[in-house]
Amino acid sequence: MGSAHAGRVFTFGDFRADVDDRSLTCRDVPVEIPSRVFQTLVILLEAYPRMVTKATLQETLWPDTVVDESSLAQNVYRLRKALGKSPGGGEYIETVPRHGYRFVGEVACPQPSVPQAPEIPQESAGDVVSAVSNRRVVPRRTALVGVILATVAAAALLIAPARPVRPANPDAARLVELGRAMWKRRPNNNASIRHLFQRAIQLDPNYAPAYVALAEVEATAPPPAAEAQQLVLQALRMDSRSAEAHATAGFIAMVDRWDWAAAEREFQVAIGLDPRCAIARQWYSLFLSLRGRHAEASRQIESALAVEPGSPNLLTAQCWQRAFEGRFDSAAESCRLALSILPTFSMAGIRLFQIAALEGNAEAAAFEFTRASADGPISESLASRLESGARQGTTELLRRLLPPMQAAHIRLAELYALLDDREQALAEMRQVVAGHEFFAVFIRAEPAFWRLAGDARYEELLAQVGLPPSARPAPH
Repeated sequence: MGSAHAGRVFTFGDFRADVDDRSLTCRDVPVEIPSRVFQTLVILLEAYPRMVTKATLQETLWPDTVVDESSLAQNVYRLRKALGKSPGGGEYIETVPRHGYRFVGEVACPQPSVPQAPEIPQESAGDVVSAVSNRRVVPRRTALVGVILATVAAAALLIAPARPVRPANPDAARLVELGRAMWKRRPNNNASIRHLFQRAIQLDPNYAPAYVALAEVEATAPPPAAEAQQLVLQALRMDSRSAEAHATAGFIAMVDRWDWAAAEREFQVAIGLDPRCAIARQWYSLFLSLRGRHAEASRQIESALAVEPGSPNLLTAQCWQRAFEGRFDSAAESCRLALSILPTFSMAGIRLFQIAALEGNAEAAAFEFTRASADGPISESLASRLESGARQGTTELLRRLLPPMQAAHIRLAELYALLDDREQALAEMRQVVAGHEFFAVFIRAEPAFWRLAGDARYEELLAQVGLPPSARPAPH
């Protein structure tokens, strides 16, 4: 029998494959298989009962690498070993000689459960886009009006009548899944990932997850592209119950508009729609950390990791959350674990550099900065300067980092703060806030800025971004 793909959960025999959670269970017992093997299973299930060619499998599973058929054969062998025999005693995966592979057996793909919501007058759904379409910060004198309008909009997004869910174009769905897998590794160059999502939209212009996925990439690129919120709006028009779309809308409201109330509402809507939406919990955790609500932030990131354990991205987010709380030792543990899983995950190395600098460990700071350089291997001359600077201590090391980082106001502000140059730190921070830069929302949370707490000029900058007054976390 054919399968519908909307539920993204396939059942066959005693197995249940949840595509969104990337999990496989047999009689409710987790089956541990490598990520690429699971992806092979998903491709075959989504194509069922059609055959998938070897070329298609190779291009999808190894998009940036040329591999021979032996790698694919090994992948299929591992999949067959994990699945065992079907209830009829045969194999689940059929080899089509010289051509490809086909999934055989009975496959079902149930529809996902949809949260029930109270009915409201139909006309109330008319303002569904107002919570995410305004890029300007609402003036304080009209804040109450803005809160009311945004609340109505968020409610309308949550309870607007759901459109009938239809099967996605299998190729579009596969491109989105592949792009998401690549995106979780946070590569420095996102052009190829953008292309995958854009191609998915071309193949299926009504596939909401493709718009959400592309919006996530655009929203996290400093500065957030204006296109990101338009993509989110498009996704919400197609599927007002998309948890990831609401989460992305919340992220944009937070970093681009500094509309903290709207951002929190969107995160809460997203989690209400799908408590297992890891990106919603990750970004809500960041929101809570930036506002000093550390216990809540810790619970959110732990919930995200319960959904995707071993994710370098989420482990690094946990590292950042703990660092913002002042728990440097446990923060470093999370980042080191992330790097043990994915050594090229530069975001973890950046945080380890900052922790080492804060703790006065010059050699460790130099090592982490060199390893985490976002632009690839740093020049030999800079590496030599950092090595000699580290021998003279943290202060000299930080001074030698100033010239290479002149273009990044937030990084300069951090360095000047660590060097106890309050005036220069505040001058760079003013540039961050005046330019409405992506990292402006971090000016309260970053540990380097804690030493500015109480300075009236610093407190005014926090107020401009809509952040609470400064408060240095208690030492851990």
